Amino acid sequence: GCIQDLMHATVHSSSPSLYATLRLFLQSFHSNKRLREVDAMLLRLYNPILWRSLQVASPTVRAQATGLLIDAFPLQNPDMGTIEAAALLQKQLDMLQALLLDPEPHVRVAAVVGVCRVLSVFWEAIPLHVTKQYVTRLVGSLAFDSSSALVRLAVVEGLTELLEQPLAHPVLKQALPLTAPLLHDKAPRVRSAFVGLLQKVKAVRDIKFYQVVPVEHLLARFAIDAPKASSKALSARMADLLLNSYFPQVRPSLPPSLPPSSSH
Repeated sequence: GCIQDLMHATVHSSSPSLYATLRLFLQSFHSNKRLREVDAMLLRLYNPILWRSLQVASPTVRAQATGLLIDAFPLQNPDMGTIEAAALLQKQLDMLQALLLDPEPHVRVAAVVGVCRVLSVFWEAIPLHVTKQYVTRLVGSLAFDSSSALVRLAVVEGLTELLEQPLAHPVLKQALPLTAPLLHDKAPRVRSAFVGLLQKVKAVRDIKFYQVVPVEHLLARFAIDAPKASSKALSARMADLLLNSYFPQVRPSLPPSLPPSSSH
């Protein structure tokens, strides 16, 4: 009863600092989901709280409930049958899909962060068609959310995190080029995060950053930002991106050494 009260208080907290503190406390249970009793307990206690809270009128409650759903994902009971467990997992995946479409930007940000985290950790456990639906939603619409730069920023940062999952690379190789216009986003934070994404791509063997954004666009953006004092840091990151790759630093070759003279 005490734990369930804390779960309820976390979801309905009106103070961001209190929400963060309570969420950190509950993480002690979430991090022990490997224990069968804890895993089953989380599902039992969250069941009457989360599903209702994810659909209430308050966007703050919906966003905070989204954070807890991600922390506890996947909610499950190890003693469930296969069919019942699959249905419960699908319910959570469907809920995350709906949250990506939430009318409130604050909730969409929480959903984007959560979906990218779930994909990065549980890629193998999620059906491929569901994974592709998530990625398509991220790069096809949320990356260009005109109502909120924070949503666009969350997508870029989430995709950067997702690059840590090697199994995601084949899907991302096809999807990331769709995000190329973000290099010219009107929000400096989004542009900066996108260059960080390209730097992360540069370290991936199977994806080339110039396949995500044509080099001509990178040079054009560099020419725009380089003269601006406010964009010096971003210009430096772009220079670092291009050097040693598109402009490899080749040392001049030394003249061949002369053969030793022969004596007669």
